[in-house]
This record gives sequence, C-alpha cells and structure tokens, in this order.
Amino acid sequence: LNDREYALRRALKLPPVYADICQLLQNGLYADMLPLLTAAIQKTPRELVLYLLRAFCYSQLECLTCGRSRRPDMDRDLTKVLEFEPDNIWALRAHCPTTATTRRYPRHIQDLTRLMEIDPDYISIHQVSRAYRYHWLGDDEAAKADLLAVLERGDCWTVDLTYLCVFIVPYKQKKCK
Repeated sequence: LNDREYALRRALKLPPVYADICQLLQNGLYADMLPLLTAAIQKTPRELVLYLLRAFCYSQLECLTCGRSRRPDMDRDLTKVLEFEPDNIWALRAHCPTTATTRRYPRHIQDLTRLMEIDPDYISIHQVSRAYRYHWLGDDEAAKADLLAVLERGDCWTVDLTYLCVFIVPYKQKKCK
C-alpha cells in the first residue's frame, strides 16, 4: 500500500477531470487529496482507482497528523476495490495487513491464498504470511505445512520464516540450520 509509483501510474490513467488529484499526489500532498478523493468517490462510486488512491493516502498519513488510526478507512476502501476487482494484486496485498484482529485472520488467509495463485513471484512471502495467520488462529498444522513448502522451495529466507520455524516446525524437519 506504500508503493507511490504504482499509485502515480494508476492516478495518471484517470480522466482529465481528476488532474488536481494527480497533481497533489505528484507533490506528496496526501492530506489535501483526501477531501477531493472523498468528493470524487461520492460522484463516481464505481471509479475504483479513487478508492485505491484514498487508501494510499490514509496509509501515508497513518498516525502522522490525525492522532487516530485510519486502518479501518483503508480496509473499507480496499474491500470496495476487491468487490469489483477480486484479483487486484495491489489491493489484495494491502488488504491483509490493514487491520489485524482475530476476526479478520480468516479473510487474510483467503486473500493470501488468492495472492499465492495470481502473484507467483512472491508465493513464498505470501505463504509465510499465511502461516502466521494460521498460527495466530491456533492451526499450527496448516502453518507447518506452509512453512515446509517454503523451505522445500528454498527461495525465501526471512526473519519471519526463521521465527515461525523455531516455534512450529520441529527441529528434525527443518531443512536449515
């Protein structure tokens, strides 16, 4: 959700009527964009890029100026995008970490499973993230299966993978030292 270049590319594809939003984005004036994006969404609620851009702005401003979390706002905007574009990789990636509550972990697992299918270049990263969600829900067998698949591929080694391996994968099954 913090990919400014992606946000700019999407914004530049908007019709010319949104030029002021694009200019503010290019100048990094995210707080100034929010009221314009909200008004634009009210006028054209099916223009999904507007929701993505507003979620991007919320992420850039998170706890910097407002003293309150904008994560629920980000979550609502990303959920709206995914209603119409269920395979939007950028929205799916951002949708998982926006709000981490036990109630939302099953949704995160669904999103990460979909990302593993449509974003194969990052399958191991998504699978480690999914293993975390399984672990947090108490399903260590599913988490272990994900971790073993990542270890088998051998294409990813992160602090998260190390941490989860220590707690979930028995030492004799690890393929690492």
